[in-house]
Amino acid sequence: MIFISQLGGDLETFIFFAAIGYVLYLYLEELRLNQEISEDIHIKIEQVDETGIAKEVEPPIAAPLVTDDVDIKVEHVKALFSALMKSENPPLFVGFIFTPPDSQANLGAINIQFSMEDGKPGFDWISFNDRNKEDEQSFMTYAVERGFLWRLSYERDDDRILRVENGDLAALCSGVMTEMYSLPLDQAVELVTA
Repeated sequence: MIFISQLGGDLETFIFFAAIGYVLYLYLEELRLNQEISEDIHIKIEQVDETGIAKEVEPPIAAPLVTDDVDIKVEHVKALFSALMKSENPPLFVGFIFTPPDSQANLGAINIQFSMEDGKPGFDWISFNDRNKEDEQSFMTYAVERGFLWRLSYERDDDRILRVENGDLAALCSGVMTEMYSLPLDQAVELVTA
């Protein structure tokens, strides 16, 4: 994430779309294998037919998906994390971007992610934007009160990444969304990956 943003738009766009397809493929395979696919899981892809009208189609389960508008429900974060951990070649990171219900428009959205560092999975609090910087202390308190140990993984100027590698990382991620920010389980959050 740090290096991609410095490379420029075209490569970043390509990597973004390729990685989203890979992560969604893993996610859907995990759901299919666990027979958890239900009607409330709905990922849409729009295709333009011969008349030029866009229509929604259901994506194939067994093929990677590439779309420019990918959301995942909060309730599916644990299944996604499980799929990533079973993958032989997991992506560098899988990020979640959401605007809390109490959002102050000038501060923007929350940005959190799962990532691999030296072969170990972790949960990262990305303090690169105003909202994450504003809420960083609240996150540190939230994590420590639940037995998670965080460490400073990256720091440059006033940008920081706080990393947690112990405990149930999927529960931590879900808890940040549902307990810290009061997102309902059926709330959609933006998924980004590389």
